[in-house]
Amino acid sequence: MGKDTGISLFDGQSLNGWVKTVFPEDHVYNGGQWEVDEGAIIASRPKGDRRGSWLSTKDKYGNFELQLEVKPDWGCDTGVLLRHNGMGAGIQISIDYRNGGNVGFIHGQGSGSYYTRPWSLSGKTGDGALKKLEVEEHYDARKRDGLLHACSGREFLKVWKTGKWNHLRIRCVGSHPNITVWVNGLKTCDMRSDRFKAAHPLKKEIPPYNAKAVHDLLGDSGLISLQIHPGRNWSLPDGKCRYRNLRLLKVAR
Repeated sequence: MGKDTGISLFDGQSLNGWVKTVFPEDHVYNGGQWEVDEGAIIASRPKGDRRGSWLSTKDKYGNFELQLEVKPDWGCDTGVLLRHNGMGAGIQISIDYRNGGNVGFIHGQGSGSYYTRPWSLSGKTGDGALKKLEVEEHYDARKRDGLLHACSGREFLKVWKTGKWNHLRIRCVGSHPNITVWVNGLKTCDMRSDRFKAAHPLKKEIPPYNAKAVHDLLGDSGLISLQIHPGRNWSLPDGKCRYRNLRLLKVAR
């Protein structure tokens, strides 16, 4: 039997199989722009529009390995949402390519305010371009957040390709999902729901990750979605994030 090469989620020419999530007209996630150019899905925001949006698969997926390439402009805040319930809730893999952000860790988008950010990025810019990328280390996410593995910011900088295409591999398995993320072959994050305890770093009144509550909200499967973040976190007026070669391998639980 040959090796499972999976299925393509993107034909490289159109948004067939994808749909922009529609909210009420004034909703913060009812803006943004999605198009296809040069074999990539392009995410951007029209000038003056601070609203974001979600671009989602039409089908739902439970246990899988997702592989894709991403090329964000500096200042763009995006991510990949797993088990999206169609109403803005899911488990997000961060692609927060901006000051104070990071790439390849977990955030509770609409499913709690838990997130892991053991280090953050900072960029030195000039003439509207990123000149130097630096990192600030914050804490040990294995101890504070209960991750099985968390790469350091220094390790991330060694593999990240500034201004070029970067490969992401995301594995999601289990009713109470176990999630592992790799960036250009570097394992950034390994989360097991039975020991994950990430919480909001500032608001102590918000409870930490609760596997049962997340499962009750999201179930065993959901949409896979790409994000345009609303507000100031998409800081470049003409900033774009590009996605291509999105492939999905189904895996056993």
